[in-house]
Amino acid sequence: MDKADWAFIVAIGSAAFTGWQAYSGHVVAKITRDSAKRKAPAFEVSSQPFSKFEGWRFVSIAARNFEPVSVQIERLKYAKPGVVLLHEDAQFVGKPHSYPITEVDALPEERAAREISYRFRLGAGGEQEYKGDAGHTPRPTIYLRLFAKGNFDPKHLHVEWHWADGQKK
Repeated sequence: MDKADWAFIVAIGSAAFTGWQAYSGHVVAKITRDSAKRKAPAFEVSSQPFSKFEGWRFVSIAARNFEPVSVQIERLKYAKPGVVLLHEDAQFVGKPHSYPITEVDALPEERAAREISYRFRLGAGGEQEYKGDAGHTPRPTIYLRLFAKGNFDPKHLHVEWHWADGQKK
């Protein structure tokens, strides 16, 4: 082997090493970028038949925020036709809010829809979680309650939300 062959081998090795460094740097940058992204809030949906009213289900959604920025919940949508949603407070229309559910004769089905507005603020979680007892303080975990009529399946319920500081999801 002459000097040109050795120079070629060294050049190939150098190029391979430089390529490996560029690739591994790209992988590390992607991992760092992905770990810096905010984690979306979790929505755990449970439902049970509402025995007082035939065909209706009581739906509870536990919303949890893991990030140090609040979340604004805008609306709830049911993706498939045949199911309508009713805000929990719709049962009290025209009655005092403390009116017990056992005294209500029927749920107002005319107010039910596949999409309902549900403006709630889900407080900051993580390191900035406020642990006070004041009722007006947004919490990192809240419970949304509503009624559903039809063949309700939790996987078709979508929660529309955005970060309170305006950052994209």
